[in-house]
Amino acid sequence: MYEGLVLVALAAFVILAIRPVVNQDSPFVIHKPGIYHATLAPQLARVQDLIERITGHFSAAGDIASLQFKMDDSGRQYLLAAGFRAGMLYFQAIPYKDNSDYATLRQFSNEVLINIPLGVVESDRAALRAAVEIAAMRLRIECLSIKDERDAP
Repeated sequence: MYEGLVLVALAAFVILAIRPVVNQDSPFVIHKPGIYHATLAPQLARVQDLIERITGHFSAAGDIASLQFKMDDSGRQYLLAAGFRAGMLYFQAIPYKDNSDYATLRQFSNEVLINIPLGVVESDRAALRAAVEIAAMRLRIECLSIKDERDAP
C-alpha cells in the first residue's frame, strides 16, 4: 500500500522535473485576424486587457503610422507602440528601464509598420491617441504620449 503511494509520488516528481521549461525571453504574440496583432514582452501579458480596450474604442478609415506611449501601471513602466495599417491595429509593448528603450520601440515602429505614408489624416492619428488614452484611464494606467517627427512642434 505505502509502496504504491511512494511510486505515485516519485512518478509525479519525475514528470514535474522533466517538463518543458518555458522560455521567459520569448515575446508573447497575440494575433486576432482583422482586428489586431500584438507583440508583448513576456512579463507584460497584462497589457492584453489594455489592448482589448483600445480596439473597442478605436475606429479609423486610413492607415496610421505608429504612435508611442510611456505607460505607468502601478509602478510598472513600459513603452507601447500602436499603429493601424490595412484595417488592423498593431501593438508592441516593452519594459521601460532607461532611455535606450525608446530606440528599441522606434525600431519596431520603423520595421514593422513600414510603408505607411507620412501624410495620414491627422484626425485618425488623434482618434488612435484618444483610444489609447481612454483605455488607459479606465484601467487607471498613467499614459504619456511620446512625440515623434510627425507630431507638430
